Amino acid sequence: MAGPQHKPSRFSYCLTVLCGLIAGCGQAGFVPATGTVTLNGAPLADVNVSFIPESEGEPAYGTTNAEGIFALTTRLAQGARAGSYHVLVTPATRPGSARGSAKPQTRTTEQKGAAIPSIYASKATSPLIVTLPHQEPILLELEAETH
Repeated sequence: MAGPQHKPSRFSYCLTVLCGLIAGCGQAGFVPATGTVTLNGAPLADVNVSFIPESEGEPAYGTTNAEGIFALTTRLAQGARAGSYHVLVTPATRPGSARGSAKPQTRTTEQKGAAIPSIYASKATSPLIVTLPHQEPILLELEAETH
């Protein structure tokens, strides 16, 4: 009777190893990607940064903090796959803004005195292209016309 007790533990061990190998393979090809977004030289806080692959692949996303710094992630892993990306920068929304609020609470940089030019919101118009891996932190320098 001691023999059948060993089979489930051996099976459990093999299953654990197999799951670990599969999970580890999901990270293959991903590189860390961090950077800063500025508008006319000033850090741009609370904006979404989207990296859209030039060819097929999964997009990567991040949101800037108060210093304009972001870190990319995908639904599969931290970072992004190596390759070339069109970069989009759009205003972030406050968490919970869609919940029963009579007035939309979209946080735009316009409310802070600076508006993100619409050119950066579309893959067709954004001039921002980044190739990963990138040796240094990525610097996305947006420019707005000043009147």
